[in-house]
Amino acid sequence: MNDSETNTSGDDSSTDEIAYAYPDIDYGGEEFNILNTSTTWGFYTNLDFEEETGEALDDAVYNRNRFIEEKFNIKFNIEEVDTDSMSSHYRNAILAADDVYDAAFCRANVMSSFILENYLIDLGTISSFNFDEAWWDADVRKATLIGDSDSIYVAGCDISMYNLQGTETFYINENLLADLGGTAPYDIVREGKWTLDKLREYTKLGANLNGDASFAFDSNSSSTYGILGFQDIVVALVVGSDQNYCKVGDDNIPYLAAESEQFYNVAAKVAEILGTEGEYLYLNGSGDDHYEVQFKNGRSLLMFGQIKSASKFRDMDDSYGILPMPKYDENQDSYYCYRSGNTPLLSIPVTNNSPDRVGVIMDAMAYLSYRDVLPVFYNNTLSQKQLRNEDSLEMLEIIRDSRYLDIARIYAWSDKLYLSVETMLQAGNGNLASTVAAQKSTIEANIQKTLDLFNK
Repeated sequence: MNDSETNTSGDDSSTDEIAYAYPDIDYGGEEFNILNTSTTWGFYTNLDFEEETGEALDDAVYNRNRFIEEKFNIKFNIEEVDTDSMSSHYRNAILAADDVYDAAFCRANVMSSFILENYLIDLGTISSFNFDEAWWDADVRKATLIGDSDSIYVAGCDISMYNLQGTETFYINENLLADLGGTAPYDIVREGKWTLDKLREYTKLGANLNGDASFAFDSNSSSTYGILGFQDIVVALVVGSDQNYCKVGDDNIPYLAAESEQFYNVAAKVAEILGTEGEYLYLNGSGDDHYEVQFKNGRSLLMFGQIKSASKFRDMDDSYGILPMPKYDENQDSYYCYRSGNTPLLSIPVTNNSPDRVGVIMDAMAYLSYRDVLPVFYNNTLSQKQLRNEDSLEMLEIIRDSRYLDIARIYAWSDKLYLSVETMLQAGNGNLASTVAAQKSTIEANIQKTLDLFNK
């Protein structure tokens, strides 16, 4: 069996075989250092293990790394740093001119300053990467190519399972739905008719006081809600409706898109849902005051979360399903499921003195992750252990195929507008025109600054 046929995970559910030409290189036992975020918010962020654990996903990751170590004669060293301090840690290492890290997986929404301040190597200049191949995320690459430049400073892949787990979705409590006399919307999704108006029908159905005096949350009360969730629901519903704060035009030039009539139409509908008492409740605290905990306890018909949330529901008594983000209306061509701004993207610091070596190792690692690790996560960890019915597996396919990376989060063009819109729409205020207008010049200046860097 040759190298391109070796399945490092021992799992039969791998993707269709794609031959891979491993370079014949011996790196003499050198360490290969990767900066990674520590496990946070229940995401699977593990990039290596000291030994096999008996868990299929852990062992697929372990075997992937041992294969690469043997193939290229290297030794992986994974340094994990808390996600909230990782950005400053990475920056300090670069400013100190220390060739400490070969590569890093840092949150997408903190990468703008690294790019603008020339802290990262242009990955497009490294010939050992095969970015046109299936093991690299084409959506990320497309989103990061702007202007007339072929430069790319960050890349997406499935070396970290966060890339899939961070996709934002809805969950539905099927038991509660049956008690309320409703029908699961899976066929509606299949028919392309899962829209904001349909979502509103379910939020109304789920909002019930059940004898309580108000919808004020108490973990011991009886009321149920249409949706429990957190602030990302705003951008996820906007993106799901094929709108965004900034977009890239046919000429590959970014522009402010939030001042369009259609954006305001979407905002008005989202504000009506989120601003209606009982139909939506922000619940992102600790302990019992958390949307995942209370959805598991049967306190809402729907929950807004991420694919990773399914890992929290393995012992949930009620049956549940997963749904993509809704469209604006039936005329919209596709579903769009927003990826969390916390999704880690690959970068190489300018302090690294062997970028071609990094390209060789990371390309092979991405390939084996695509071929051997992702199928184990998808078919074993997620599909078999966390999702419970065939409908949900079909919905998961739709979600996976409709993932959307927001370019504005990578380049931080409209971060202040994000926060303003989150606050307003969750309070039921969809009158955004003056808010957008007040930030227009700043956003356009931010866009121009990025274009100047890419087109210099």
